[in-house]
Amino acid sequence: MTAYDLDEASVKKAVIASARRVIAAADGTKLGRTAHAYVGPSSLVDILVTDSGAPSAEITALESGGTRLETV
Repeated sequence: MTAYDLDEASVKKAVIASARRVIAAADGTKLGRTAHAYVGPSSLVDILVTDSGAPSAEITALESGGTRLETV
């Protein structure tokens, strides 16, 4: 996972560190893209909510890493 702002990345890291589980939402076009501020590996996300436009290769990679995907 990445963020476009260093402060945003720090906040996301702190929230993830204090959470029992992580549920994230991302537009399918954002999967597989990176930004300059590293937050952590995608395996930190327990559930990812995305749309049907998400690339199948990205979905497969996330699911193989243990992330459950919900498509809306």
